[in-house]
Amino acid sequence: LMPGTAGDMGVTEAFDPAQNIMGGARYLRLLANRFDGDMVLTLSGYHAGGGAVSRFGGIPYDQTAEYVRRVLNAYYEYQVRSPVERK
Repeated sequence: LMPGTAGDMGVTEAFDPAQNIMGGARYLRLLANRFDGDMVLTLSGYHAGGGAVSRFGGIPYDQTAEYVRRVLNAYYEYQVRSPVERK
């Protein structure tokens, strides 16, 4: 989490794994609500900031597009694995 976002999410120690995970999850929920559950826009907002995604009307940067592609590829790959393979 970026320092400003961490503060907004109530994270006081960004290097504390529990706080960072909870803050990151909270931020993802806020973005998912903001973008009506659109996973591409939610992930774009997590990477580039929700304001940038709103101003641009979608994925604002090439780097963000690559991030979204990688995360979704990993997500879909994980979905097709059997529970035994996930361990």
